[in-house]
Amino acid sequence: GIWTGMLGGTIVQTIVLLWATICTNWEKEVEKAQSRMDTWDQIKEPLLKE
Repeated sequence: GIWTGMLGGTIVQTIVLLWATICTNWEKEVEKAQSRMDTWDQIKEPLLKE
């Protein structure tokens, strides 16, 4: 019934998210995030001008 479907969907979702989390190369993701932050850091302007 409806509860079995909801439970099954939740289990499948949990398995897929666990798989994606485990298979992610977190070191590479950190490098990509740092690269994006460095791009924004170079064009940053001061909030107050003296």
